Amino acid sequence: MKSKSFDPLNTRAGCAKIFFHTMVDKLVGHELPHILGLVLFGENIRAMPFVRDYEAFHDTLGNADANENSTKLWDAIEKGAEEIIKFRLANEDKLAPNCDSRIFCLTDGEDNASRSAYWRVAKYLQENKIILDAFPLATSNVRLQSMTAATGGLCLNVLDMIQGVALFEREAILHVSSREKSTNPLPTIVDESSLMKLNTVVKKVEDVHSPSPAAMSTAVLKKEDFVKIETTTPATSGSVKRILAEYRNLLDNPIPGVSAFITADNTSFWKLIFSGPQNTPYFGGNFALYMNFPTDYPFRAMTVRFVTPIYHCNVNNDGKICLDILQSSWSPALKASNVILAILDLLANPNPADALDAVKANVLSDNRAEYMRLATEYTKTHASETIDQLKIRFQITD
Repeated sequence: MKSKSFDPLNTRAGCAKIFFHTMVDKLVGHELPHILGLVLFGENIRAMPFVRDYEAFHDTLGNADANENSTKLWDAIEKGAEEIIKFRLANEDKLAPNCDSRIFCLTDGEDNASRSAYWRVAKYLQENKIILDAFPLATSNVRLQSMTAATGGLCLNVLDMIQGVALFEREAILHVSSREKSTNPLPTIVDESSLMKLNTVVKKVEDVHSPSPAAMSTAVLKKEDFVKIETTTPATSGSVKRILAEYRNLLDNPIPGVSAFITADNTSFWKLIFSGPQNTPYFGGNFALYMNFPTDYPFRAMTVRFVTPIYHCNVNNDGKICLDILQSSWSPALKASNVILAILDLLANPNPADALDAVKANVLSDNRAEYMRLATEYTKTHASETIDQLKIRFQITD
């Protein structure tokens, strides 16, 4: 792991540390509940205790030193699984039902000293419902790739530092529940041949996306149907009454360039279409978003995300928006219209000091003209659908 990587300024171990530090930072930023353990391996295998203190994890990882004499990759994965099982048994009453268990494996992919057979380790993971995600940092490893497929995990192809850091910021990497669920059962591993068969059907991926909510594909209320619901909703449904009143306000006082639609079977889920504002790199593009209200609205803010990809330093690749009024500055006095106006303002005034995408923020800080050029080109590529085309794609009828 002290060997040079794809980055001439970093060893493979250095790259691994940067990726893990990025992941932990994002777990904190997204407030995703995790308990982390760490297994360091080379000639020897050392397991660090599970912690919820992310700073302690940072420190332990930062002080780790690679031992390059030999690599016990399969034994290390097995050790990680044993530690997970031990922790689950000791904390069974504290863990959420169906809590996911996962091993992240960053490696140069070269096992040359393990006692355990790789297929037996895959079988062990599968039997104990532990997902394996792997990130080979040097050469392709078909055995590791097959192991990830057997456990429902991913084998990601890290090409360079920028792409690698971006991968570790993706929500589908950070949180297993954010991934698109496979409808196919995992093939049962019984021997080496049953595992290696998977290598013919699985491929390494260079990016991973979170699926859009299923509600984006459901029908919306027509205006006449909305009026019926508006007048018949029980007075006891305070949250729903508030949401309907805010939707009525948008119908009566439309915001230029923005259309909002309520899904027919869930008044708490809105579909939005934004037309890119003038004097921004998004002008000429059309963007689909969604707004999902919590059951205790307005005491908690709604969730708002871009579904159409957008190049913006305050919007990550999964569409999450970094906006104060959706987080710490939320107040029950604020409304959906305030949030929509704030997003439009953010499109015109990106804020690199509070970025969700550090790479884009650096481009904006270093060369604003280049940032605008890239955002304009990205809009032409990803937001070229007409409003009518977006309506058809997302089951929107006026």
